[in-house]
Amino acid sequence: MSAGFRDIFQLVLRWWSKSARRIRTANTISMSVGSRDTSVTAPVTDSFFSPRFRSLRVSSIYNVDSRLTAGKSTAIFSTYDHATPAYVRNPACWAYGLDLTSISPWNAQGVSALAATLISPRHIVMCAHGPIVDDTAIRFVAADGTVVTRTVETVLEHPDYSPTPSHYPDIAIGVLDEDVPSTISYVKILPEDWRDYVTPYRVVNGAYEIWSAGGGEYSLWGIPCIFTDQEEKLLVADIRKLPIPPETAQAALSGTAPIESNRLLFNELIVAGDSGSPIFILVNGELVLLSVITTVGPVGTSIAYFKDDINTMMATLGGGYSLTEIDLSGFAEDGEATSPNNPVGGADDITATKKTRS
Repeated sequence: MSAGFRDIFQLVLRWWSKSARRIRTANTISMSVGSRDTSVTAPVTDSFFSPRFRSLRVSSIYNVDSRLTAGKSTAIFSTYDHATPAYVRNPACWAYGLDLTSISPWNAQGVSALAATLISPRHIVMCAHGPIVDDTAIRFVAADGTVVTRTVETVLEHPDYSPTPSHYPDIAIGVLDEDVPSTISYVKILPEDWRDYVTPYRVVNGAYEIWSAGGGEYSLWGIPCIFTDQEEKLLVADIRKLPIPPETAQAALSGTAPIESNRLLFNELIVAGDSGSPIFILVNGELVLLSVITTVGPVGTSIAYFKDDINTMMATLGGGYSLTEIDLSGFAEDGEATSPNNPVGGADDITATKKTRS
């Protein structure tokens, strides 16, 4: 483990020893925090990650790294039979227990390639350089293995999409013939003010540290992102940057192989056919969509930056839905600048101040 991440977890563990009684089982970690928990307002959707932090960075790191234990697999399904069809979720998968039902494992055009992800009960997002075409059957799998099949009626690529020089903005939206049932989820996106909750980081001597002079595009640097591939695996990379024009010409997520050795065990190189696969961060155990894969990195167009355009495309396609943003209000605004590792609690909480951007 790198020095930076080791320091984070040492601080967290010291806080636990003072404020919490940890109860471990094979599948859960629960905490008894007494009066220190009374100020908590952020919901927790996954009991495995019951420690709640005022730092979005530390929370997102913990949400992933706590699961990356020895012997865990990247395979989402222990059995997937596209012909029958039959899909059995893999209890050995490092992300077992997370809601992955929004991720489609199959479509009649690309089979397991040309990935698509639900962004509403009726709409899917794909890459524009390899989208599913109109009138294509697509499947989703409920947590209990029930297969839900729909038809992609119409697909729109982003009106500004260009294959040259670098497939941008690489977004296509499709509408299904009917809503999926409530047993199939859809993913949320980052809110417009997401940068108010994180501060720039960088790599120094093989570890991450706060970068006080860094630009906002590096606010997510070092936070793990998770992404799928055409073999139905859930893989891990480090986010490097997520710029907003005019910082760069393109609002595109850039990921990289992890520098932390444990994450690296769950990383693989992107290959042809993985395009369109979703890229997420975890917030309180919930998938939050950052992008869909364009190329190796992973690299892909920012979904949050193009929220208004996507909502317009969804309205044009019909169905009556728009994108949903994740609520970050339970986290400190730019709190890491004062105390990057401070967990939620009582008197030792930081006083959050909102960052002013020029």
